[in-house]
Amino acid sequence: MDFADGFGVPRRRIGRRRAPLDGFAALFFAAFSFRLLVSAYTGPCIRVRRSGDNALTDIGFVGGWLDVVTLLAFVGAGSGYVVTFYDQSGRGRHITQTTAAAQRRIVNAGVVESFGGRPALAGGAGQYYGSAWPALVQPATILATLRLPDYTAGADQNLIRTSALASGYNGVPYIRAADGKAALYAGAGVAGATLVDGAAYALAWVMAGAASVIGTNGTYVTGDAGTEAINAAPNVFAGLAGGAPILGQCGDLLVFEGALPQAQITAISRTLGETRGIVVP
Repeated sequence: MDFADGFGVPRRRIGRRRAPLDGFAALFFAAFSFRLLVSAYTGPCIRVRRSGDNALTDIGFVGGWLDVVTLLAFVGAGSGYVVTFYDQSGRGRHITQTTAAAQRRIVNAGVVESFGGRPALAGGAGQYYGSAWPALVQPATILATLRLPDYTAGADQNLIRTSALASGYNGVPYIRAADGKAALYAGAGVAGATLVDGAAYALAWVMAGAASVIGTNGTYVTGDAGTEAINAAPNVFAGLAGGAPILGQCGDLLVFEGALPQAQITAISRTLGETRGIVVP
């Protein structure tokens, strides 16, 4: 049967269809998505707590996406919160939050959180996840689909961050409050295009010293971000102690070892964005 794969390339396959990022599976450091990205991954997508009685269950995939029918049947008319977001890389680098008040939301009063018609993880102040990751040294690449109501809200909104070094950041990809740009600081700084409040983006942060890159829907800015690593056991969607979180929705968070070429970043961003109405030329 002929069909187009995740990058729009016609292929002929027999049997099980490949997942959209199978070709990049070996490069993953960690991968979180409400879409099944790697066909070799057979585990659940998320572990959910329902507000009614705080019961927990794992929710998997159906048709390549989060099984929202099972999710809503479990949560009911209440709200559902993600306790664990499972890593699809096969490396077991799941992110977890056991404190109820710090868990981000996947169902709000019986309605699945979403943007672009696809599930998304929503959160606000003090809501983040811990990890047991090893240090992520440079070069490395981080991709995310985000929709934030206010890209200049409060303090800088951290995507991944550990304890501060002398620079005050230690290799942090974030949204800069001063001007609403995706930015990277690892001893020096580089920032991309200004983001429009309420709009959704496929963003990229390439940590590669003087050749670091910020990508915004396939448009790139190169600069010197410094050489610091993301230290071991970072928090995700906020800094340590839950400070400066991502105030909005995240659909995908992918972390790669190595600096991906811009052509590959564009291809992956397009694959992630096309299902959410994000245009990546």
